[in-house]
Amino acid sequence: MVKKIKINKEKFLEIRNSNSLRSSNELLNHIAKNLKSKGGLSVKEVEDKLCDVKTLQRMEIEGKATEKTLDLVCGALDIDKKILLEDKEDKNENIADYFDYNPKIDNANLQNIKVDDIKKFTSSANKRLYVGYYSKNTSEKSKSKVEEIIKLIDKYSKLTDPFSVVSSQNFNEEDNSHLKNRSNLRKEINRLMEESSLYLYATKVKYYSFWPFPYYEYDEYIKNIKKTPFYNDIYYPKKKIIFVPGETEYPDEYNFDPGNEDYSYKIIPIKLHYAIFIFSDSPDIGSISFNSEAGYRISNDIARFHGADIISEDEEEDEPLLGVEIRGNYKNALDFVETNEQFPENYLDSNNIKLIFKENYFDNRK
Repeated sequence: MVKKIKINKEKFLEIRNSNSLRSSNELLNHIAKNLKSKGGLSVKEVEDKLCDVKTLQRMEIEGKATEKTLDLVCGALDIDKKILLEDKEDKNENIADYFDYNPKIDNANLQNIKVDDIKKFTSSANKRLYVGYYSKNTSEKSKSKVEEIIKLIDKYSKLTDPFSVVSSQNFNEEDNSHLKNRSNLRKEINRLMEESSLYLYATKVKYYSFWPFPYYEYDEYIKNIKKTPFYNDIYYPKKKIIFVPGETEYPDEYNFDPGNEDYSYKIIPIKLHYAIFIFSDSPDIGSISFNSEAGYRISNDIARFHGADIISEDEEEDEPLLGVEIRGNYKNALDFVETNEQFPENYLDSNNIKLIFKENYFDNRK
């Protein structure tokens, strides 16, 4: 008889749900996808390694699992399995300690889109992110096409903002050329997508975070924090004459240079509008999850600034970020934010986008 291990079913459900997996069936399909992508296994090999839905349901209801099932589940959820073996009475345990990614995460649903849908996602976005998820064979065959598609989508998005679209409707030859360019780009993207045999998914995300800004910007931010709690972009360094109000009729002024070693930068909240595109040979990607600890913490700082009483489970991990001062030039400030353990990661890239699959993996197997 196979030995069954007692697990903490409350923690198991908490972690499963935090991955946007709402049922045992969804978790089973997520495990299958994990085996296929990481192990390069065939559908038959995946099925041989899988447990069944009832086994996962027993984990939820009875809090029991075999060593094999526990390894499958924890591998797919990216957690250390000892988190599920802890005493369930230890209610104060911080499960963040066992995750390979931060537990403060956000989710966004994906749409499987056509080229004509691209502008719905690029409009109002000021950042874009591309993620590739496909088998090694597909990658080798499609890599150059995907690179070209990315360049074309960037060009196409610049021609589909409302001003470009409406202004190109005027009666003149130059604007007609603009329309032709847009049409040609759309056809070329379509052709390359068909040749690559890939699916294109997309979503729009508001990503809340923080960034170091020059001291003079922070003063202005604090004055307007109620009206504009988040800036809409990062700071782009440039030299500038700064006027300092004084008691005399004429304000003092000084030349600001981002390369100046003897200056201060302060942390300001930002909100970035992302268009995220996923290229994949999988027909059943449903959503993404991503690290949002930066937004969680900086939002709490804003609330505290306005007098809210925010209680953290671990005050050492939640040191204030808003207004933290960093001495040196702009590069020093960026390096400090990136390397200091006080700061969580404050930007999105393809490495911290996690894909969540739909339930129909076995319905689409070939």
